[in-house]
Amino acid sequence: MNSFSLNRFLKTLYWVLSVGYRKMLLWYVGSVTLVVFIGELLFQKMNSFPYPYTAIHDYAQLGVGLFIIVSLIMISLFAFDYNNKRRRTTLLMLPSSNLEKYLSLLVFTSVIGIACLFLAIVMGDSLRMAWNWMSDYNGPKLDCVMELRTTDGITYHWWSSAIPLLIKEITPDAITNPMGLPTDWVVMSCLLTVCFWLWLHSFYTLNGTLFRKYSFVVTSVCVLASFLILVKMMAYFKLNMFHISWVNGELKEYEIGVMPYVLSVVLPIITVFNYWASFRIFKGFQLMTNKWTNYDILKR
Repeated sequence: MNSFSLNRFLKTLYWVLSVGYRKMLLWYVGSVTLVVFIGELLFQKMNSFPYPYTAIHDYAQLGVGLFIIVSLIMISLFAFDYNNKRRRTTLLMLPSSNLEKYLSLLVFTSVIGIACLFLAIVMGDSLRMAWNWMSDYNGPKLDCVMELRTTDGITYHWWSSAIPLLIKEITPDAITNPMGLPTDWVVMSCLLTVCFWLWLHSFYTLNGTLFRKYSFVVTSVCVLASFLILVKMMAYFKLNMFHISWVNGELKEYEIGVMPYVLSVVLPIITVFNYWASFRIFKGFQLMTNKWTNYDILKR
């Protein structure tokens, strides 16, 4: 079965959802909601925020960090649910092509899973808002500001939502371009950002397909090592990414270094290879594999 059928793909995706939705609701939506709620209350308790905006901004940064980390964990668990022999047998026996099965798992972990994660963060933040509103929370000190109107005209209370700021933190400045940067700077910055996140997604997907255990840890160590090598190489050859200087609030000069152009070519090539290798490993799934990986090189 080599052809791709949208109908078979949707049925396969429905089966993947039926297998994984309980775990998704319990471990991701439930636990992340509690973590966000308790984490924001702890931030609130441990820090003497003088203004509500400061607290809301820190809640948003907490949410961004949690969103990125848990998203990468979910992506790295691409095939984790199918380490079980019974589930793997059922997956392999489904009347759909390997591509349809692969895309179903990819959509489940990378689209549905991340959407549920965002929903969990919204729910956790909403619980904190309701708690502060019902308890009439007015800050950690008696002299705290009750509300604050920022320069963009938004009024922040202690029970205000952190989600708008979270979305603003996630959105790259190059897209909104608040400082009026030149077009070539904005285009290259956006291109490099997209290339980086696609590469990161493909790398975590590849290792999530390859490793049966500790895929997130192994991948994160490799990513950290890659960053260190890149930084050392740039320092050794005196290469720059972006350089910009301002004088009295006005743009004086800017420079796009060599590395953004190099990375905008190299990263897409590596990304395509990662997805291709991940799919090749997935096509080679067998009922019996070794303890650590889904791909036994010695048997190939």
